[in-house]
Amino acid sequence: MGLRKICSVMVEKMRVTIKDIASDTGLSLATISKFINNKTVSAENSAIISESIDRLHYIQNHSAKLLRSSHSKTICMITGSISDVFWAYLFDELSIQFQKEGYSFLLISIRNKNDKAEALGLLSREYPDGILILCDGEEASEFTPDSFRPGVPVIFLDNGIPSCPLVTSSGYISTYEGTEYLIRNGHTDICFLVSTCALETLKDRLRGCLDACKDNGITVKPEHLIQSDTHDLDYSMLRGILNAPTRPTAVFSLSYVSSISLLRFFNQNHNLSKQFSLLFFDDSPLFRTISPAITVISQDMNAMAQTCVKEMIKRIENPEIKDQVTFYVPTKFEKRKSVSPVNK
Repeated sequence: MGLRKICSVMVEKMRVTIKDIASDTGLSLATISKFINNKTVSAENSAIISESIDRLHYIQNHSAKLLRSSHSKTICMITGSISDVFWAYLFDELSIQFQKEGYSFLLISIRNKNDKAEALGLLSREYPDGILILCDGEEASEFTPDSFRPGVPVIFLDNGIPSCPLVTSSGYISTYEGTEYLIRNGHTDICFLVSTCALETLKDRLRGCLDACKDNGITVKPEHLIQSDTHDLDYSMLRGILNAPTRPTAVFSLSYVSSISLLRFFNQNHNLSKQFSLLFFDDSPLFRTISPAITVISQDMNAMAQTCVKEMIKRIENPEIKDQVTFYVPTKFEKRKSVSPVNK
């Protein structure tokens, strides 16, 4: 008999069961089961059972419990990187709100194909009740409902695929209104910054800006539309635009990544930092503390988390729901000090 087999047999012989707890306490199996499953038991019996569990080192067999109940009470979230400070607020809200509903929240980071394979293997073993996916467009498209155990509801956040529900912010409406806010303050020459414009969410935000300009009779100069296929802005191009004789009076950054990149640029070019009105899509404590504080369009992480939790639990409790709807969460306009009227 191999060592692994011997250890397995020894563990089985040593494992304490609820029958052992019942024998030790003199209480019924039904009472022990109620206590273990967090149901009402008298204070006296609770104390007796707790003392027995501690003394006998009883460990509940969660795998067996899962097989009996068919529910793990676990929600898994797959994301591209847990180091993204911006999305950390959403992760925190999701964890808090799922725990209030009695669910554990498991966060899995995938950075490459090996991570993805390991994540899918883990999910096939852990049997989560639901799966959330928050990845860039290309990463998100690699997941399909067929990637997971049949019947498990899958909801995407921010970017999605056509065959699954999506929870995202109302980017088009908010950037349209943000652009009009700049126009009302006299800004008719606006520079728009868009990083990783391949994402559908960023395309929607840019469409909102361009439509607002068009509806107000403003033509956006091609050189004032800076799009990047990477997260980093072209600083030499930006420096040339902001130093040009026909330079813009305002800069509207359409993502958190491009906003951070812009602030890094201004940190290296102090002579330019106070000469433009700034409007950012997405918020951060940094944007509130620098001077002047940045006017922003913020995504409501609490509302986004609430929508995810509500829709996920609805699908867990009603497996027949198979809709592929997109839920648009309203944004918030946070007026601060970084937009000034244009002096005529």
